[in-house]
Amino acid sequence: MEATSPRVKRKTTTPFGTWEEGDGTLFWVRGANYKDDSEKIPALPSVMRLVHLDLYQGPKPQVHIFPIMRPHLPPNVGLLEEEREFYVVINFIVRGKDRSIDKKKKNKSESWIMWVFIFALPKDARKDPENEKFFKCFNALINGDDKERNHRVKFLACVTEGPWVVKAAIGGGKDGTHKGVVPTLVGEKVTTSYFKGDDYLEIDYNTAIDSVAVTSSKLAFQHSQKMVVDFGIVLQGESEDELPERVLGAARCSNFVIKEALVFPGTERGTYRFKDE
Repeated sequence: MEATSPRVKRKTTTPFGTWEEGDGTLFWVRGANYKDDSEKIPALPSVMRLVHLDLYQGPKPQVHIFPIMRPHLPPNVGLLEEEREFYVVINFIVRGKDRSIDKKKKNKSESWIMWVFIFALPKDARKDPENEKFFKCFNALINGDDKERNHRVKFLACVTEGPWVVKAAIGGGKDGTHKGVVPTLVGEKVTTSYFKGDDYLEIDYNTAIDSVAVTSSKLAFQHSQKMVVDFGIVLQGESEDELPERVLGAARCSNFVIKEALVFPGTERGTYRFKDE
C-alpha cells in the first residue's frame, strides 16, 4: 500500500465562511506520566484528517445526518477517498433564533444550527507505532457503550482572533500555542446520541439543555464574523498504556456568518424561510 497523501493546507471557502484542517500540534495533551505529575505536553500531529465541514440550519435539530451528507463528500479534500478507512462525524446542534416563515413575518418557526465536522482515518494509520496508544482509546470509543464514549471525547476550542470578551469566555491560548485551553467532555454535559455504521461513528451533541453551552454559543454567534477559532478533538487517555494522548482531529473556522448556513437537505418550504423567499 502506498503511503498516505501528505498534509496540505487547503482552505475551503463557503457562503458561511472559511474552514481548513487545523494544526493539532498547537494543542497540549496529557503526557506519558500524567497520572504521576499532571503534566501536559505539545501534541503530535492529528491522527485523523478533516475531510469536510458544513454548517446547516433548519426548523428542527437533525441527528444521524452522515448518510445524507455522505454522497456529497468531496473525494480529494484532506485525504483521498481511496485512502480513507473510517469516519468520525461530530455534529454540534445549537438552538438558533426563531425566524419568520413568510415575508409578512407573522408566522415563525424554530431555528436550529448543525455544525458538522467529518474526520477520516487514513488506511495506513494503524501501521505507525506512534499511533499504538491512540488506537487503544479509539477502539474503546468505537466499541464501547455510551457511558464509555461520553468519558472519552474531549473538545477543545481556542479563539486565535476575535474580541477579547469572546477570548475570555472561550479561551485564547498562551505563548503562541493553545496551552492552557481547558478541554470539555461534552458528552457528560449535553444530550448526546451515537450512531455507528460499518465504517463510521457519528456523535450528535444537542447543546440546548446546557446553560453554559447556550451562553457561549450565543456569544460566539454574535461575534463569529470577526473570529478565527481552532477546534481540537482529543480522546482521553486514562491508563499508562493510553498515554500520552493524541489529537484525533483539528479544524480552523474563520469569519463564519451564521445566517448564511445552508438550509438542511429535505427541509420543506413553508416550514422554514429560504433565502429566495
